[in-house]
Amino acid sequence: MEKKRMHYIDGYKGLLCLMILIGHFWNIYRLTSGASPLDHRVFDDFNEWGSKWALVATFWLYAFMAISGYLLSFSKIKSTPDLVTKSVSRFLRLFIPILGACLIIFGLSKTVGFYAADTKEFFKNTWYQKYYKQPFVFRDVFEQSWRAMFRGSCSFNAPFWVIKDMLLSSVLIYVCKLVDHTYQKKTHWLPLLLLLCFLLLDNQVATACFAGFLIGYYDEQLRVLTEKYLRFVAVCAVIYFAYTWLTKAKVCPAVIDKVTGYTLIHCFLLITLNRFSVLQKVFSAKIFLWIGKISFGIYAFHWPVICSVGSWVLIRGMKQEWHPGVTVGGAFLSSLAATVVLAIAYHFTVEKFGDFTVKQVRKLGGLLTKEK
Repeated sequence: MEKKRMHYIDGYKGLLCLMILIGHFWNIYRLTSGASPLDHRVFDDFNEWGSKWALVATFWLYAFMAISGYLLSFSKIKSTPDLVTKSVSRFLRLFIPILGACLIIFGLSKTVGFYAADTKEFFKNTWYQKYYKQPFVFRDVFEQSWRAMFRGSCSFNAPFWVIKDMLLSSVLIYVCKLVDHTYQKKTHWLPLLLLLCFLLLDNQVATACFAGFLIGYYDEQLRVLTEKYLRFVAVCAVIYFAYTWLTKAKVCPAVIDKVTGYTLIHCFLLITLNRFSVLQKVFSAKIFLWIGKISFGIYAFHWPVICSVGSWVLIRGMKQEWHPGVTVGGAFLSSLAATVVLAIAYHFTVEKFGDFTVKQVRKLGGLLTKEK
């Protein structure tokens, strides 16, 4: 049997997607150079406090990679046809939501429009103002969805850059599970070798996915380790100080960098979440579970909405010389509200259709396996 669904993980993902939204929105202020109508001392203090990790969207994004690998570690792959079925299902579970999201973002571009580039009249932020400069045509919906799956880029939604390596990691995790089933035991060497290869190749997404996979792979051993929490903290402290020393000594700086640190932190947080029932109860609260249900929609729409509705509010506020707090707050709240509305509609349409399609593929795969 595959592991029972861990609802607190869904709730945790709800928090993470909100932090990614906040981080990407805050980059508008954090990455602005020179004077800006949005400048304010409170924002400067806030930025100084959170600029290292708390308000960095990339930091929170890598938690999803670790969680993805962790959840896939409980998959059961018993044959080559099973591997093919699960791989096709995984592809569809990613491709259908991305295709649907790109179609909706295309509609957003033709109705509301994008205004990130127009803000250059008021301040300079080359990172933010480079997005959505070119108009979309309908063909782009399919081309960019395909690029997200196999090229690691998507002009409809830049955060889809991680999808290609997540898909690759998923298939390789399934291969690891098939090898283990074939030998009727944990082989250890293959997942560890793949993790090392991805680390040396500086494929940070795949590294995070396989780090999360190993948390599930060694679930029993980690439970023994965390029975005495002080022992677990001591082991984590040794790893942390080793990482700190390696980064300061600039040992393989292209490989052991801040993103490696992000992955280590999220592995620690994931293990801690599995260790403490009080945290599980917190993230099993209805509000977190509700946000968790629409988390992919928030991930899929928050950036185009920020560059559309949010940017429009920013421009309006700056033109009318609103207080910076009102302008930034209004842009954030309007972006959040529009993202949530789109995510809810998306959940009950595109995601439901995707779930139905994946179930049918798995049923067909099961029937073909039985016939053989």
